Amino acid sequence: MISLAKLFIMHGAKTTILTTPTCTSLLHDQINQLRRSGHIINLLVFSSSEKGDGNLTSPELSSCFFREMEGLRKPFDQALKEYRPNCVVTDMYLPWTQEISSKNSVPRLVFHTMGFFPLCVIETLDNHVTNGCVSVDSEERATVRGLPHVLEMNKSQLHDSVFTRNKFCEFMESVRESELRSDGAIVNTFYELESQYADHYRSKMGRKAWHVGPLSLINLPFDYNFNTDESDESGVKCLCQCNQNGYNPVLCQYCLGTEPQNWIS
Repeated sequence: MISLAKLFIMHGAKTTILTTPTCTSLLHDQINQLRRSGHIINLLVFSSSEKGDGNLTSPELSSCFFREMEGLRKPFDQALKEYRPNCVVTDMYLPWTQEISSKNSVPRLVFHTMGFFPLCVIETLDNHVTNGCVSVDSEERATVRGLPHVLEMNKSQLHDSVFTRNKFCEFMESVRESELRSDGAIVNTFYELESQYADHYRSKMGRKAWHVGPLSLINLPFDYNFNTDESDESGVKCLCQCNQNGYNPVLCQYCLGTEPQNWIS
């Protein structure tokens, strides 16, 4: 999220990051460096007494972790009411932020740390229970159809939810529904890497999305010229509406308190 915040700042947006005490130490140094460079960025830390301030240290704990994150509904709602941002960007695994953003009339963009290819695959696998897009042969090889390319993998590599409806399926349905209700998605990738899947995600799946990656390139030395005109315009189209309205948007991000080496930062 800090890399995405830097991208917004480069284009003149006032940015506030919402986070929990667990994540503050991961952001503190980079935020101070940005401030010393003359850029405006705010950090709003939710109280440590709130539920949802924890680390996700393994995939097996994901269900419990995301349920705990819902304990931050109230402070998130209060933050939107107090700061009235022009837009909010939250992780795909925080679908409840869509309901609160809509209630406060704040546009929400979904942030995907993964590229278009895995997003298309996940969507296709999630739909298998109803459309039968996955077939398994006698050697336990699974074939996934409905994508720009036929995808083959071992059945053991697939999540149980592909073949059996469970709580994970229900959660992913809420993730998908929240994105469909959102104002679009920001994806950490670039078009030349996976053009067929970028087109598939937008045209076949009907999603509104902007590719802004790879965001890792934003982590240049802090004396880098942030006013450079050498930018990929397709990566900043999501700011065009704000620019046309003649104001600098306050983009309010929500940063998960996860272990960065395992999941997202």
